[in-house]
Amino acid sequence: MLNRYLAPFFAILVCAAVLNFAGETYRLYDAFWWYDILMHALGGAWAGMLVLWLSRWFGFAVRPRVIIGGTLVIGLGWEVMELILGFMYLSDSNYLSDTALDLCMDVIGSVLVVYAWSLGRHIKKNRGNNKRS
Repeated sequence: MLNRYLAPFFAILVCAAVLNFAGETYRLYDAFWWYDILMHALGGAWAGMLVLWLSRWFGFAVRPRVIIGGTLVIGLGWEVMELILGFMYLSDSNYLSDTALDLCMDVIGSVLVVYAWSLGRHIKKNRGNNKRS
């Protein structure tokens, strides 16, 4: 069962993968202080699309709080993975502020997904109301 959210989900995934590959290959994470912020916003959009797609796949009602909450859970999981793999350490002086910013950007990415989803629903709902007599 495919739904209309699958294509945007994969588009965001491919975009994030390409940008991450470029970031790692060309050391863009080191060169630009904002690159990690951009990637977390994109990752939040990807996670939001994942939650939206899965909600539709399993036939659940889609709710903005579910999309944002699901994204936050995925973001927290990512931060735990960074600790486990040694990308970040609790003893780092900027750990708390970096993690908080990462999670905020994850949520902002998912809010953009919620906005686009809501706008699409609004347009679809009002499409029939604009017929000319």
